[in-house]
Amino acid sequence: MIKYKVGVPFTFMGCENPKLDAADVVVLPIPYEGTVHYKGGTRFGPQLIINASCQTESFDCELKKEIIEQVKIFTAPKMESNLSSPKNMIDDVYKAAKQIIAMDKFLVVLGGEHSISSGVAKAYCEKLKNLTVLQIDAHADLRDEYESTKYNHACTMRRIRELGVNVVQVSIRSCSLEEHEYIKKDRIKNIFWAPFKKEQINDIINACTENIYITIDADGFDPSIIPATGSPVPGGLQWYESLDLLRKLFKEKNVVGFDFVELSSKGGQQDTRSEDTAATLIYRLIGYKFLR
Repeated sequence: MIKYKVGVPFTFMGCENPKLDAADVVVLPIPYEGTVHYKGGTRFGPQLIINASCQTESFDCELKKEIIEQVKIFTAPKMESNLSSPKNMIDDVYKAAKQIIAMDKFLVVLGGEHSISSGVAKAYCEKLKNLTVLQIDAHADLRDEYESTKYNHACTMRRIRELGVNVVQVSIRSCSLEEHEYIKKDRIKNIFWAPFKKEQINDIINACTENIYITIDADGFDPSIIPATGSPVPGGLQWYESLDLLRKLFKEKNVVGFDFVELSSKGGQQDTRSEDTAATLIYRLIGYKFLR
């Protein structure tokens, strides 16, 4: 069992929680791992990220600001996993996200496996019009069913598309024959296949509507910078090109929340680059939202 260092609180960046009503951001840890079919360990993702965030400098070198001094970040207790069925878990995630969104908080979800994102997306769909779900991922996640459930993490974007929202997919470089045929049959556009090119940034932004929820799978990045994920695929996003895209998204659109999922514990105690990178990115994105 992975444990925190003595004295480190279970809060993002290790800071004292403000009162919930006063918070700008709510970080919701969801350590769910119910449909992972290859390498396990995603249930440790939120804990790894929060622990790594406690070692992250509070002064952001790009923004030239101490983000936590100006943005009030509330870390909610980790959400309990409902293992009765994947659908029931996603329903629970939807209800939890809906409560936070109703409070007009900027929601940051830490997974856990990618299936949870469909529950969060459903809550945002009910709240906002002109919503785009932008996915950064190695995999298309467009299977209709996998391992006897439509709520497998390999089906996440299929379920989100069925909500009727605009979907934009970035860094995709792995899909099944079923997904390939579904993409052709439905004439799905707005899939930006790897390799990522800086020239694509404007096209990606133009494909989005005004309001954006971002779902970030750890394997969307190249395994050289985030190796600790269940299904790594070579050729993903590098650090600075991902920041170029995300910075402009936050500048030109209304990003309403985001998640970071599929980080696993496979890096080992001596290789913490995956969770360190994730924590730094999450902190930077909060800065992009409130201090750009």
